[in-house]
Amino acid sequence: PNGDERYNRAVEALIENPDLTLEEALEAGGFDFDFTSDVAAAKILDSEGLSLQRRKGSLKQRCERNSVPFCSRPNGDERYNRAVEALIENPDLTLEEALEAGGFDFDFTSDVAAAKILDSEGLSLQRRKGSLKQRCERNSVPFCSRPNGDERY
Repeated sequence: PNGDERYNRAVEALIENPDLTLEEALEAGGFDFDFTSDVAAAKILDSEGLSLQRRKGSLKQRCERNSVPFCSRPNGDERYNRAVEALIENPDLTLEEALEAGGFDFDFTSDVAAAKILDSEGLSLQRRKGSLKQRCERNSVPFCSRPNGDERY
């Protein structure tokens, strides 16, 4: 291992838990991004002024160089893949319903803001919804073409 020790820790986190997303691995490595933001990854900057998108790309390159299985998986966490499939099968689902169908475990009965509702891994509902929306966009799922303000978001 060489270079920035945070990347080494992020790669180790992916080796230990291949279900982590790149964002989760970066966080485990010690990078300090505001993961609750709904802003595009290219605009989310760390304390050193580097974007989340750039850090994810660097981490992915390190994974590939080190033959980490993460890079050979289809889009990371299988729960997201199941949630996307649920939205494809039933476009009327809310993001919460799709996440639940995918296997995420949130207390959806809470009246607390999505940023404060955490799953068993300590990640917010808001963050999971954002990640699911990004996956929908990448996979051209019709859900993402809904008009802004759609109450199902």
